[in-house]
Amino acid sequence: MKYSKTYFWFVFTAVIIFIIGMFYKTSEDVIVLNNHDTYFVISNFDASIIFASIFALIGFIYWILSKTSLKLNTLLSKIHSIASISCVIMFSIGIFYYNKIKTENEFPLFNDTIDNHSFITLSFIIFSFIQMLFITNLCTSILAHFYFNNRTKKL
Repeated sequence: MKYSKTYFWFVFTAVIIFIIGMFYKTSEDVIVLNNHDTYFVISNFDASIIFASIFALIGFIYWILSKTSLKLNTLLSKIHSIASISCVIMFSIGIFYYNKIKTENEFPLFNDTIDNHSFITLSFIIFSFIQMLFITNLCTSILAHFYFNNRTKKL
């Protein structure tokens, strides 16, 4: 089996996220987060555009790095790729699930949206930590590249 490039999977995932987001282009499907006394409302289409843009940017960075002599840690790159794509898949499934079980409550102040808010917050935190893994991989690779290049020039 031929090894496929990491940037391909990120660009492919960005396109899939964008296509799926096109199906949620209605005003009824929104993500609502209540933080103390502030409501954050974002449509599913806008969230998919944001995720697709992030994935396309990461794919572009991987593509640029594949064209240079800088080599990332392969294990960290695989962990980052699998975890990022899995996080978006789980987020999409979770949002779809919470939108389908949403029911109208007689008294909307005491509705059961805490599970939805916790899920979105936890997904965002996990996704952010996964992207920190990518930044760590990038920084350590840059430092190692310059350290070993300077060391070999001195010898």
